[in-house]
Amino acid sequence: MNQRFPVFFSEKRPFFMEGMGLFNLAGTGGDGNMRTAVHTRRIVDPIFGTKLTGTIGKTAFGVLNAVDDSPVAPFSVEGEPIDVANKVTTVARVSHGLQRSDYVGGIFTHTAHDGRQNLVAGGDISLRPSDAHQFSATFLASRTTDRADADRSGSAAQVTYSYETRRWVSITQAEHYDADFVMDTAFYNRTGFTGVWQFTDLSFYPKSRWLQRLHPWYFAKIGTDRIQD
Repeated sequence: MNQRFPVFFSEKRPFFMEGMGLFNLAGTGGDGNMRTAVHTRRIVDPIFGTKLTGTIGKTAFGVLNAVDDSPVAPFSVEGEPIDVANKVTTVARVSHGLQRSDYVGGIFTHTAHDGRQNLVAGGDISLRPSDAHQFSATFLASRTTDRADADRSGSAAQVTYSYETRRWVSITQAEHYDADFVMDTAFYNRTGFTGVWQFTDLSFYPKSRWLQRLHPWYFAKIGTDRIQD
C-alpha cells in the first residue's frame, strides 16, 4: 500500500530465466531508476515464444520473441466483445567483449499491440580499468506510435562511476529520462526527470575483540522534474 512506484516481481519461468543475463544493460539495477531493460514479466500469458542465444568469438548475441495472448476487450456499443490482436514482443541484444570484463553492447526492442507500437534502440558500455574503478554508461532512444494519440519520442541515459576498496566505497550515478520516453519491455520507476545521486562508505577496522568494523556513510541525491504542467 501507498507505493509511489510499481512493484517488481522476479521472473520464475524457466524459459525466460535461461540466458537472460545477456539482456542486462550496464548500470541498470541497484538504486538506479531502471531495474532492467527486459522485464519478461510483462509477457503475461505467452502462447508462443522463441529465444536464440550464442557467441561468435568475443561477441555474444540473443534474440527473444514472444506472442502474448490478449484478453477480450470491453464490449462494443452493439454489446459484442471486441477482438484484440495478440501482443508481439521482440528483443535483440548484442555484446562485444573487450579487455578483462569490459564490453560494449547494443539493444533493440519492439512491441506491437492493437495498433500501438513501441521501438527502442540504444547502446551501453562497461569498463573496469582496475580492480577498484568501474565505469558504465547507457543511452536509449524510443519512439511510440498509436492510432489514437500523437507519436511520441524520447531518450534516456545514465552514467555510473564506482570506486571500491577495503577502506572506501563510493558510487556516483547521473540519470536523465525524457517525459516522452517509453520502453514497454523495461521495468523503471518513472520518466520526466534528471537526477544525480552519490553514496560513500568509509570503513574502519578497530583491533578490538568486541568491535570489528565501523563504517560511517552518507547518501545524497539531487534532481529536477522535467514534466511541465
